[in-house]
Amino acid sequence: MIGIDTIRIKLDKFTVKRSSALIMNSEYNLSGEDKTDTLFRLEDGEEISARKAFLNSPKYNFEILKGINGTNAFVHFSIPKVHNEKSNYEMIGKDDSYKVISKIESELRSSGIITDLYNGKVSRLDICRNVITDKKYNEYDNVLNNLQMKRAVKKDLGKNVDTHLWKNTLQEICLYDKHKEMTFKKNDVSGVHENTVRCEIRLMRTRKVNDEFQFDNVESMFDRYNELGTNYRKKLKTNIFKYDISEFEVLLKNEVVSRLNYFRSHYKRNAVNEFIKSFGIVMIERLIGMKVFELALKESGCKRNTIHYVRKNYNKKIFENSLFGSNNNPAELYNELKFKLCEAA
Repeated sequence: MIGIDTIRIKLDKFTVKRSSALIMNSEYNLSGEDKTDTLFRLEDGEEISARKAFLNSPKYNFEILKGINGTNAFVHFSIPKVHNEKSNYEMIGKDDSYKVISKIESELRSSGIITDLYNGKVSRLDICRNVITDKKYNEYDNVLNNLQMKRAVKKDLGKNVDTHLWKNTLQEICLYDKHKEMTFKKNDVSGVHENTVRCEIRLMRTRKVNDEFQFDNVESMFDRYNELGTNYRKKLKTNIFKYDISEFEVLLKNEVVSRLNYFRSHYKRNAVNEFIKSFGIVMIERLIGMKVFELALKESGCKRNTIHYVRKNYNKKIFENSLFGSNNNPAELYNELKFKLCEAA
């Protein structure tokens, strides 16, 4: 199921009661701001001067900020986490997601903040999907390392959880090991397959959400809820999984040619042997596949007898290795991810 995880709503209008549990922060500093500026008014008309006002709960984060164009209020929460109460693992559908908005609106009202969330603007939207892969997440590491998104920086954030992130100021695409992340956070992982991969598309600004969907408000988002899944698949195929298998093999080949040329500049005639010694033929098969390796050898200028020598003397080792584990090549792993994330229902 493709659904919404995190949503950030910019409130159209709001009223704060005197009994509200808001916390005022006078230390929050905005360049050029006058300390005497009014942040907002209470329901009874009293002016409140502060840098920031906020209210955090286990279910949501609410804040009032002074911006360039005046005061803005936002509420930020995970739809599946509010619904499931324990974690954001299980994605939920349109009807349950709609009810979560009402639940947060009621929670805010109970805390002295009156607003209509359905009339608010969507200022951040995370669209997500969980898939179960054939292999452990780290088996796909080399595949993901070779994928790029235009006008985005790729970062690997695998300190505690195996993660790949492509980002710019307006959007992020993130893949990570969901089972490992939940284990790290000490969430209940019973019923969660250990090969579960989460892929999130994060639209980080109101402008980006508007560019993608032209939602007037939260209510209109639910009126056009089916567009979320269509947009999710299209964006992944356009930005990350944009290659067919033959194109992906060319991408890998070009990387190998670059490395072979480096070895050739240092080791001359012994370049191929030194390359194989450095990486190991089993690792070469696992990371790029012998087909791609042979194409790279040919393009880098190796003679036919060198390529024949490599094929003859190392195929036995590849066969022996396949007896102890999968011999899926990177192109097959890439195609699996592409299908499960972009094409499967």
